Amino acid sequence: MSFNYSDLFEKQKKYFNSCCTLNVSRRIKLLKLFKKNIIKHYDEILKAFKADLNKPEGEVYFCEYLLVLNEINTIVKKLKGWTKPKRVCRNLLTIFSSSLIYHKPYGNVLIIAPWNYPFNLSLVPLVDAIAAGNTAMVFLNSFTKEVNEIIKTIVSETFLPELVVCFNNSDVPYDELLKPNFDYVFFTGSENVGKIVATKCGEKLIPYTLELGGKCPVLVLEDADVEIAAKRIVRGKLFNSGQTCVAPDYVYVHKNVYDDFVVALKKYIELYQNDTTELTKFVSPKHFERIRSLLQNQEIILEGEVDEKNLVASLTVIRTEENSPVMQEEIFGPILPLIVYEDLGEKLNILRTAKSPLALYVFSSSKQRYNSILRMLKCGTSCWNDTVLQISNNNLPFGGVGSSGMGHYHGKFGFETFSHLCSVLKSHRDIKLMYPPFNSKKVKLFKKLLKN
Repeated sequence: MSFNYSDLFEKQKKYFNSCCTLNVSRRIKLLKLFKKNIIKHYDEILKAFKADLNKPEGEVYFCEYLLVLNEINTIVKKLKGWTKPKRVCRNLLTIFSSSLIYHKPYGNVLIIAPWNYPFNLSLVPLVDAIAAGNTAMVFLNSFTKEVNEIIKTIVSETFLPELVVCFNNSDVPYDELLKPNFDYVFFTGSENVGKIVATKCGEKLIPYTLELGGKCPVLVLEDADVEIAAKRIVRGKLFNSGQTCVAPDYVYVHKNVYDDFVVALKKYIELYQNDTTELTKFVSPKHFERIRSLLQNQEIILEGEVDEKNLVASLTVIRTEENSPVMQEEIFGPILPLIVYEDLGEKLNILRTAKSPLALYVFSSSKQRYNSILRMLKCGTSCWNDTVLQISNNNLPFGGVGSSGMGHYHGKFGFETFSHLCSVLKSHRDIKLMYPPFNSKKVKLFKKLLKN
């Protein structure tokens, strides 16, 4: 297919205006076909991930493939219920009317996907957008060429280009993306690019969602089970070699459990990383060099292996402080900084004034202490005594707050993100008091009825 961005946008606009996307049964039928085509191409999906990122099958299955299928399954099961108009309570002024909320599609949607989870983070929002009745143009990051090709194949087998089309940098330069007047933009990526997207959308009054990232802190309290903490922090950090927006970025660990915690970290790192050929690689030499530069002049506690030729590195644990260069930006790689603390209140004050993270992780044997910390700190998502798993349940909204993003998706929350909630009042009878003249007698009567 020859790619003309503006022409395809106009075709999608025309298609949406023809009301072809409004039939809910047809949306469900298309999503079932989408699932069938994804399953059909499973082996090709695995090969594509191996070629682009060296991802092992387990990571592809659990972190990419399964999350998309779960999203489709949930929506296919519940979409008809979600799309029904919702009745809400009336008040005195609308007592002879029906008040309802309708979920209406925005129209023509642009989804901008990242490279770190190219399948999951492009197709889950796409499923939500289609479920809500929109058309969609999906921008795929050009770093993952093989994965992009299989995504394009699956999408083209399922949807007309008037409904969904996928493309990347070779088709449209990044700075051309927001030239058409889209009705909604969904962006996943860095904070810096997110600011540009927000500015451009703001100039055109286009509503948008930003799924960003940030430095996700972990608190290992004095009463934590250090074995569980180490095991689950290492697991969360190793997904995609740390290139995950909700990965544990750094750890505050109490001085009384520090030594035991380091011993446990060493045990689980060796257990989970005994074969470096199974590690997800960096997407480019530039990303690899950036991570290596962050280790300069750091106190290394547990040193990981580095394979520059194959662009892979195993997890390195360092001991550091807040003013260290590694603490000034999201790491997004296999480095785990440890900061030893004695006064929890001091660290909570630091976190209260820091940028709001996408995820907050707390390890403690006390649910009360966790709840107290959770009330005190702002974050997009959180786990008590675990990491990363909060993103796997699509009955929970996923999204950031402040610098880690705005808006959310997954399951019903994704359907609502791509829907405009339209307030509808259906009037059945007149209230004579509602017509002028509004003299003092009517006002007194209203005050009496409303008890104001």
